[in-house]
Amino acid sequence: MRDDAIGYFEPEGGFVRPERCIDVQLRLAEQHGATLYKGETVTHISSDEQGVTVTTDQRTVRANKLVVTAGNWAGGLLGAPFDRLLSVYRRKLFWFETEPDAGLVGHSPTFIFTHGPDDDFYGFPALPGEGSLKVATAQYHSASTPETLDRTVSAEEEREMYEQQVHGRIAGLTDRVVKSAVCAYTVTPDRHFIIDEHPRLQHTLVVSACSGHGFKHSAALGEAFAQWCLRGESELDLSLFSVGRFEWGDSAFG
Repeated sequence: MRDDAIGYFEPEGGFVRPERCIDVQLRLAEQHGATLYKGETVTHISSDEQGVTVTTDQRTVRANKLVVTAGNWAGGLLGAPFDRLLSVYRRKLFWFETEPDAGLVGHSPTFIFTHGPDDDFYGFPALPGEGSLKVATAQYHSASTPETLDRTVSAEEEREMYEQQVHGRIAGLTDRVVKSAVCAYTVTPDRHFIIDEHPRLQHTLVVSACSGHGFKHSAALGEAFAQWCLRGESELDLSLFSVGRFEWGDSAFG
């Protein structure tokens, strides 16, 4: 790192393992009486004054209230205006091998590293027994769809990540990629959430897109959505995330 570099350190910052969090949340939901239908594709949603009907490739479910958190698939499932407001962006993740005596385990933070007007990358601590450190970049210039998203990382992309981002900036890493993966961010024009009732579907709350930073808020938001289902409103003021904040507003609702 350059001697004139400027940094901000948050001692209470950290990270979560989403797979473990989701597993706990699902188990707690079942313990409280929820019925989980897994591995099904929602094909249609309709509503009337009495409630909402959700059709999947395996069943039809009738409910009083519906909360839609469809992520990458939200635009296609929900129609206007969400199909125009939500964009899906491919995100590449890399785990670079740590050098044997790098000393990164227990000493490396979660970080965001900016090294130019349009150049930055972020990463997570090196963890015991993994022999690697996870880094990734953000890109918002090439949109995709869930159906066409390339979910593989090429050797060229691995090489470019090391040469353009990692080399000379993070000590203790080799150029060997232990593993790689692709995820996708569903993003709004202002990169903030949409949390609002659907303009045409009655009794339906739309929660998307999380724009890449929503998971850490899932526990608090989940409580707010449960309150909406039971009481018709939440204790949290979610008006900041109204779909009506976008300039085309009601004209896109049709």
